[in-house]
Formats: sequence, structure tokens, C-alpha cells
Amino acid sequence: GLILINHGAYYTNSRSVTVSFNTEFTDAYILSDTPDFTGRIYTPITSSTVYLLNPLDGEKRIYARFSNNYGIYDAYDIIVLDTLAPSPPVVISFASPELVLKSGGVYGRRNTTSTVKIKPTLTGTAEPGTRIIITASYGGTNVVMMALAAVEIFYTTADGNGNWSFTFPSELQNTNYTVSVQTEDAAEN
Repeated sequence: GLILINHGAYYTNSRSVTVSFNTEFTDAYILSDTPDFTGRIYTPITSSTVYLLNPLDGEKRIYARFSNNYGIYDAYDIIVLDTLAPSPPVVISFASPELVLKSGGVYGRRNTTSTVKIKPTLTGTAEPGTRIIITASYGGTNVVMMALAAVEIFYTTADGNGNWSFTFPSELQNTNYTVSVQTEDAAEN
């Protein structure tokens, strides 16, 4: 008997998971969050079922006991429940020789009449291993109460110490940009 939680995923951000089985040579099964199946009742085998994990984040094991005409056999699978979003990232710098920090945390061109296109580098910190999502939008035309703007999304990953860096892959247009930075962990929080 084979048991897989969420098709073999390592993380989940939901207590409700799908448990799949290899149904060959199996007539019935029992599921438990401990290897003790006392008081549990066998259910006819199906290819999958929904199981509710115990609360509190951390490693979870689901144990299965399978039966057929020849006896019983046990199996288990492990998944990590992670329902907490990572802390927001901290942007340490938004650097380019053409950029300077102006009032209110806004970056602007050193020379306001410059038409040089730039490739700035963002650096910062976040929880180690988190995915950093950088959204850059520019332009914007109001059309019937709706703003149309160009939006680009970029990704990088915080290293084992939580440091990250991202250089825009192409030169930015000579216009105003709105840049936001978010994090996402392996459980997609």
C-alpha cells in the first residue's frame, strides 16, 4: 500500500489535504495521525480521500493501515503544515549611479533632465529561503475610471542568511515606476 499526501508535496498551507492510495491488492484502509489504530474502523478502499490535519504548524504524519485477504500492512507519509506567511521583506537599497534617495523614501534621478535608461539593483533581507516577488509598474492612462499600466513581475530568492539581491534584467524606461516587494514561502503563504 502506498500513501501520498497532496501528490507527494513537502509543504501545505491548508489543514485539509488529499490522501491518495495505490489501491492494488487492497480491500480497505484506516487513517490515523498516530501509528495506533485502536478503535478505528476500516473503510472500503478508494483512490483518494480528504483528511484534516491536526492544528498547529509543523511536520505531520498520516499513517495508513491497509487490509486484504492476506493480512494487513502499514504505511505513512509526511507533510509540513505551514499556515503562517513570512515576514515582509526589508529593502535595504534601490541602487543605480543615476538614482538618489529623495524625500519620503522616494527614489529619483540624480539629474532630473537625464534620459539615460537605468538597470537598478534592489537589495534586502527576508526570511531565509523565501521567494522574493518584485512588481514594477509604470505609465498609466486613465480610461473610463480604469488605470492601464505596464506591469512586470520578477523573482529572486533569499539565501540561507536571508540576504537577497535583484538587478532588473533590462533597462528601465525613462518614466515613473511603482515598485513593490513581497515574500512567499515554500508553502505559498
